[in-house]
Amino acid sequence: MAHELTLPVELIIIIFDFAAASCKDTALSISLVCSWAHVAVAKHVFSTLVLRGHTTSPEIIPEKVRSLVRNFWIENIGVFWRNAIPFFSSMMLDLERIALPGIYLWAMLEALKEKESAMICGTSESVVEEGHIASSASFKYPCRSLFVLSETPSLIWKMFDECEPSRNFMGGITHIRIQGVSMSTFPPLKGCQNLTHIAFPMWDLKSLHYEKVDNICLTPTIQKLVLTIPKLPSTVPPPYSLDDLSLTCLASYVRSRQSVPTHKIHIAFAERKAQPDEWREEIQGRRSIWNSAVPFNRMMDGMFFAELEARHWIFP
Repeated sequence: MAHELTLPVELIIIIFDFAAASCKDTALSISLVCSWAHVAVAKHVFSTLVLRGHTTSPEIIPEKVRSLVRNFWIENIGVFWRNAIPFFSSMMLDLERIALPGIYLWAMLEALKEKESAMICGTSESVVEEGHIASSASFKYPCRSLFVLSETPSLIWKMFDECEPSRNFMGGITHIRIQGVSMSTFPPLKGCQNLTHIAFPMWDLKSLHYEKVDNICLTPTIQKLVLTIPKLPSTVPPPYSLDDLSLTCLASYVRSRQSVPTHKIHIAFAERKAQPDEWREEIQGRRSIWNSAVPFNRMMDGMFFAELEARHWIFP
């Protein structure tokens, strides 16, 4: 008599969880098997939320779904940045990665202030009874990655540096990527105690900004400063060379800064307009500008282009 081979439900759940974590399509397929399978992989199905286009209120997203979101991309949901405040307010304490236009930093700042004010008011009575003063200084956020999709307003980083809730938030950030950057409105690094990686487009870097590059490279926690360059069509040989004026200036800077750890400067290919698909690849541990970046000093010893091309294609 043949015996049917079965696996314990606990082991099946582990297998489902592992498979769902590796691919969003797999997670969706598993969630359709049965109700308990749906519950088992729900955190993978709903972990990433992309909002693009007019969206009136977070209430259209079920609260259970919002509670599972860890990676949040938001842009163009309305004509005014205040429309974005409720979305941040409803998910701020759970988010691990945020991608947003520069103007929406105002909305996130307001949400941070509202959230911490509410938490202080809610705990002040018990805190006072114990003889302590209620403060937001001890608040911690799980968010580690901030991707700013467009140039930021001139005052926003100053406000982030002066406001305690935003300082608490920025204190936990390890990766900052800014798609359009003005060096005059660059985020103050002194409030980012745990920042290890920072990136912005090569085409926004001018010679007069190299003092800012010095400051970044000299920041002890920084491991990589990634300058992104657009990948040109394969029909244009070579894709880049030191004949390019901006790269020539950067090479001169690297050679002249003997006391600055310029080995932290890396180059990576990236699209001029960021897309959610690229962001999802990073979330899933596939190709990202962080793991595909190559040290710039390789460009000057002739190894740069071969290695950069290899890293660009090694992450499918």
